[in-house]
Amino acid sequence: MTFADLSDRAQVDRLRAVALEALAHYPVEPARLRLLMHDFNTTFRVDTTEGAKFALRVDVNRRKPVAALEAELAWLAAIDQDTRVVVPAPLAADDGRLHVPVTVDGVEGELNVAVMSWLPGKDLDEPTVPATFELGRQMAMLHDHASAWTLPAGVEFPAIDSVFMDSPDRLRPGHELISDEQRALLVEVLDRVEPTFHEMIEAGERMPIHGDLHQWNVKWLRGKMSVFDFDDAGIGVPAQDLAITAFYLPDDDERRSEMRQALFEGYRTVRELPRFTDEQFNAALAGRTLVLLNELVDMTSGESRNLVSKYLGNVVARMRSYLDTGVYRARVPGVVPLS
Repeated sequence: MTFADLSDRAQVDRLRAVALEALAHYPVEPARLRLLMHDFNTTFRVDTTEGAKFALRVDVNRRKPVAALEAELAWLAAIDQDTRVVVPAPLAADDGRLHVPVTVDGVEGELNVAVMSWLPGKDLDEPTVPATFELGRQMAMLHDHASAWTLPAGVEFPAIDSVFMDSPDRLRPGHELISDEQRALLVEVLDRVEPTFHEMIEAGERMPIHGDLHQWNVKWLRGKMSVFDFDDAGIGVPAQDLAITAFYLPDDDERRSEMRQALFEGYRTVRELPRFTDEQFNAALAGRTLVLLNELVDMTSGESRNLVSKYLGNVVARMRSYLDTGVYRARVPGVVPLS
């Protein structure tokens, strides 16, 4: 039986076993391993016998090249050392590497495990105006660091300068979960989005960017923010990060406008806002919907696959609205709650 055919519980059991094997290569003595998330990747909280806490990530679905993983971990280590941005700092294994390769029964090839410092606080979840302002400020500090930082020799970030980031296009060729009619609509949207999106990329400053910076990837504790989940980091332009964050802001028009303004104002306290047109920004927002669908149809967890049909219906409704108006909106007729 392949890993993808297992129940979520059985998948987690296998990953827990390899996580414990990987921990034998780190200078920690685990007392407890608690599941935090089993979705795109799988993350455990590690409590040690000495009372310390760490986060352990198994890269299950993001099968990135080792050079890209090492670029992500090198950037995190540099951010931790060089800036005031609080990030999960990678812990070195006994051989000095920042990750450990593992094999999982039913999975082809190797997966990678990384152990990182524990971040205090809770996921932001519901952003407020002050928190969104701070999110913009934190993003600008990351961009400031990235613009001056030099990648170490032998590591390489992927280019995330296409609508699908650095993933293959799974929508145009067709997919068993997508009807021919739905596919035709998605292709029409891609044909409209891609040229405008590429205009924004060509006009921007290339640098490492987070690539997935939103309220569920930051923690908030007594007015202080920390940033995590750099798994999608790569070489892009600052406007991409801003569009990705804006995509996840509240979807009613009035609150979205207020939050977006707070995001931009927070960014401006550190560095100049990158230039982009409304058409380019809306193309990037529409493209983000397609990125998520493109990843979702390739995921292995049972919960993710069960979500595809409902999410696909929402994508179709939003993309029809985008084609009609040229403006991306999340709240349109036909969209239903996912849970």
